[in-house]
Amino acid sequence: MPARFWSFARPHTRSYLAGLLLLLLTNGLSLWIPWLLRRAVDAMEQRAEVIEVATVAAWIAGVAVAQAVARTLSRWQILGASRRIVFDIRNAFFGHLQRLGAAFYDTHRTGDIMSRGVNDLQLLQSFYGPGAMNLLNTVIVYVAVLVMLFRIDVTLTLVSLLLFPALLLVVNRLSRGVYSRSMAVQEQLAAISNRAQENLSGIQQVKTYAQEEREIVAFKDLCSEFRKRNLSMAVVRGSMMSVIGVASGGRR
Repeated sequence: MPARFWSFARPHTRSYLAGLLLLLLTNGLSLWIPWLLRRAVDAMEQRAEVIEVATVAAWIAGVAVAQAVARTLSRWQILGASRRIVFDIRNAFFGHLQRLGAAFYDTHRTGDIMSRGVNDLQLLQSFYGPGAMNLLNTVIVYVAVLVMLFRIDVTLTLVSLLLFPALLLVVNRLSRGVYSRSMAVQEQLAAISNRAQENLSGIQQVKTYAQEEREIVAFKDLCSEFRKRNLSMAVVRGSMMSVIGVASGGRR
């Protein structure tokens, strides 16, 4: 990634580190709950006192509450940082547009610029926010689960991991399809934005030459193509999620 891309996130490093620590705490608490459940089941099988079972149940409730608080705070840190980052990028984007010469606007359509300033920046917020959070959380969970599995049975864990190289190849190919279709969706959205902008700014000409029906049909065609591209992307993305779900035993 270009250095400029990461430079916007650098001032918010503390928020991401705090979010990472809170995610570690969240997953640690989530792993603690099954252990407490085992204690509760063992206590009931051994016909322990009611107070002992109730104590374990209270611990489970307390850990669940602490986990919910930690998860909420982790999202507040990471998602909040993503909004501040995109705020900075949006200001930088608008400032850059003001400094560009007239020749740039002669060769670039207004709808394309509007689409980049609205839709593309929204995607950036998804990357800096949910994207970064899910990446950190996935790494934490996978490392923790692998450590636990290797402690339980090394041979069985290695056998279960044999499927993952093939899974990575399939997911990599499907993700390329998602990327290309996502780009096509963004391009079509830019075309829709440009058509709408041209019609709104030139509404007098449209009315003068009685081109309303023609413009309505043209806009419907653009929207229809946008829907088709979105459905195509959804099919590939759904296929990728299905492959991951089947390979992981139906859990993601």
